[in-house]
Amino acid sequence: MATPAGPAVVRRHLPSLTAVRAIAAAAVLVFHLDYWQVLDIPGAYYGSTGVALFFVLSGFILTWTANAALPRSGFYLRRVARIYPDHLVTLVAALVIALVVGSPPVTGRIIGANVLLLQAWSLDPAVVYGLNGVAWSLSCELAFYLAFPFLLPLLRSWSGRTRLVVTLVALAIPLVATVVAPTTYQVLYHFPLARFPEFVLGVVAGLAFVEGHRSRIPWVGVLGIFAAVLVAAELTHATEAVARVALVLPFALFLMLCAERDLRGRRGVLTHRVLIVAGSASYAFYLVHELVIRRVLATPLTGVLAAAVITVAAAALAYALYRFVEEPARHLVVNRWGRGRRASAGAPTGAAQASPGPTAPLADAGASPTADPAAATATANASPSPPTRPRSRRP
Repeated sequence: MATPAGPAVVRRHLPSLTAVRAIAAAAVLVFHLDYWQVLDIPGAYYGSTGVALFFVLSGFILTWTANAALPRSGFYLRRVARIYPDHLVTLVAALVIALVVGSPPVTGRIIGANVLLLQAWSLDPAVVYGLNGVAWSLSCELAFYLAFPFLLPLLRSWSGRTRLVVTLVALAIPLVATVVAPTTYQVLYHFPLARFPEFVLGVVAGLAFVEGHRSRIPWVGVLGIFAAVLVAAELTHATEAVARVALVLPFALFLMLCAERDLRGRRGVLTHRVLIVAGSASYAFYLVHELVIRRVLATPLTGVLAAAVITVAAAALAYALYRFVEEPARHLVVNRWGRGRRASAGAPTGAAQASPGPTAPLADAGASPTADPAAATATANASPSPPTRPRSRRP
């Protein structure tokens, strides 16, 4: 997967990875525009794998920005500050819409699971995808964040080959389970333990990069793998689970190539200001875009015009959410509360944690992205179920 490239590099900002967040969010938008029958987009089915890219990216970035001087409590505080402000605002918006419109169904159990970000652990689709359905991935990200301070030292103690082999085996287990027992896919799609190997692969790739390894496969090769996997998946009508596992390793290689380009100071499409801004607001975009889709579907707008209105409205709302909620709240928590805690606690202790720096899409996010499924019992305004073949129809 990678070759040594000398001693470990100096940590610095990786702007291309911020832009990758925008790409992942766009993939999810394309999936949802097709899923909700706004547009008929060939190949959009596999846009749902954008969430896997978010998870891999989350692990890579947290590893790249790991800071042994930051106490574990400080790491968790930063993660909460990253996830919750946007999540709570969009959750309240989804709740108000549900109460006014009368769907999807709202119960105390659904609200509680969403507030605590525990919904992805549920076996009930109405809980997992209730209210703002895409938030299930934040539930996964929160679990990954809790594990990261313990995972990183463990992986550091292993050889690079051992890390990769164990991770690939872990990635294969949920896939094999869905092949042997197809009914398990509905649960394994959202269950945090089943998606955890994607995050671990990001950490493994991040460790390899920090240790000075570089991808053996050049840009053209990685992009060729992407194209080959997507074409093969479409021609064979492969399931989302198969396509996702086939794509996660190229995702990791792509991130390593982007990071290497940034370290060399090279500029390109992924360092364009527009993509950087879009990537910065991608987490907010991810959280609002399906709420916008569901509202536009209630209007007479259809086709390309509806898709354009959805994209523009979601982008505007996302930027406002990022600019006036996400960033102020994060700075308030990290700079005011975080400094107060450090001052009262004294010298930092704990395992290597993540310092500020480029963030993953979803919950850092990490990553966000996603196919956002819906309860089988949900009404027309609920999020769709996990991607299936043939494409499900909106109720």
